[in-house]
Amino acid sequence: MSASVVRKKEYAAIVDPTPIEFPAIFFKAPIYLVHERRSDLYESTAAALSNKFFIDARIVDARGRVQRVRDARKVRGIGPLRGWNLFFNQRIEIQLDLELEQEQVQLEQLKRWIRESWARWSGWSAGGDLRERRAALARATTLAEVFEAVRERFERLPER
Repeated sequence: MSASVVRKKEYAAIVDPTPIEFPAIFFKAPIYLVHERRSDLYESTAAALSNKFFIDARIVDARGRVQRVRDARKVRGIGPLRGWNLFFNQRIEIQLDLELEQEQVQLEQLKRWIRESWARWSGWSAGGDLRERRAALARATTLAEVFEAVRERFERLPER
């Protein structure tokens, strides 16, 4: 096989077959993270990648599709000095190898995953608003309302 054919195959693998629509909830037991934009999900650190933080994670996007992360790879370093900092960790862009697990998540199933996360990790109560979040989640009747119930309540930095 020629080098150009190999490069074309590698490039084709980088394109997500089922793109994620944001916001998206990233589940990795016992926590979840709400990603408002693509860069929130596809930028990380070399330490997270080497510790296999992304492997077997579940992502639920704004349309309700559930995808499982089979693998994650470094694409490039991001920022000054190619992302390296004084602690010898690197800020990187990653590529996720995704597998479609469900075309449409059931609302009650998504709520159960969130409640299980709250039950497994005591850090959720540190924010002081867990009671309000539980009530908002119980009232939620749409995916958008579920996302709003679990969204972090702080000011975001502008997109780079």
